[in-house]
Amino acid sequence: MYTKLLPCDNNEDFYHNCVIQGISALLWPDIHNAIYENDHDKINLSKSLKLSWALATENIVRQYHWRKKLSVEIADIWAKAGIKVYGLKGWAISTYYPKSELREFGDFDCYLGADFERGNKLAIAVGAQFNPHDYRHSHIYYKNLTIENH
Repeated sequence: MYTKLLPCDNNEDFYHNCVIQGISALLWPDIHNAIYENDHDKINLSKSLKLSWALATENIVRQYHWRKKLSVEIADIWAKAGIKVYGLKGWAISTYYPKSELREFGDFDCYLGADFERGNKLAIAVGAQFNPHDYRHSHIYYKNLTIENH
């Protein structure tokens, strides 16, 4: 499906642009399938680019699961304290993708409503580092996961 987007002349630049746009892992399954179907009309990648793309995708999947685990962990802590947690942006949007783990997200954006301050204090109480909020959100660092409390 996406392999029709691959240029024939400069696939390394194409890959680099996919990385910048955060879509490289989303394209990898189709590229992988085309490689193993030996469909060279659709794809012509060097061995090093194939390997780089595959390993980068594996890393994105691993990071996704790690961030999701920690996001759920802190959300459970808040929920057990009676705080409603609303996941926003990256992680929330990823649930609409056929393979959620291929949609990159960098931090856990959440909204705690009227419990904004209480959520910050509870995060600190369970060992998170806290960066006082600006006009938009606070930054909480929980086990190396950045959380934006909006």
